[in-house]
Amino acid sequence: MGGRNSTVKGCMHKIEKYYKGYLDGKDCPNVLLVTYENLHQDFHATLRRVFKFIGVREDEEIIQNSFDKNNFLAVATRHQENRNSGTRKGVIGDWINHLTSKESGWYKKSAFWTDFLENYGYTWTPPTYRSRWRREPSPGRAVSSRATG
Repeated sequence: MGGRNSTVKGCMHKIEKYYKGYLDGKDCPNVLLVTYENLHQDFHATLRRVFKFIGVREDEEIIQNSFDKNNFLAVATRHQENRNSGTRKGVIGDWINHLTSKESGWYKKSAFWTDFLENYGYTWTPPTYRSRWRREPSPGRAVSSRATG
């Protein structure tokens, strides 16, 4: 594999263009930013926000069903990662563990990416926690939690 998108610089240039497009339209009434972190940290509240944004009635059964079928425990065992597949471990901040010193140096030299990372709360500290997936309680149903990693 080769070419422009096979390097950090090439990939990030492409993402920078997408992000600048978002910035151009972020104040438009038909644009909603939903991050991976939003979904990972509070799937139910994020989906409620999406439903409200698109003008769809919040249906707790649909939200819970979507969570049950799409959360990390349901779709894959995330303890190991196959870098050639479309699935990942699902650990917020794990990206830092996959960069070479040259690649992280590229980010740190880029004014755009330095600002981006700071504005969105990303740090150079590798993750030290395990996220918790939880089911929202239905009336009469207890809440359960499971750890992923």
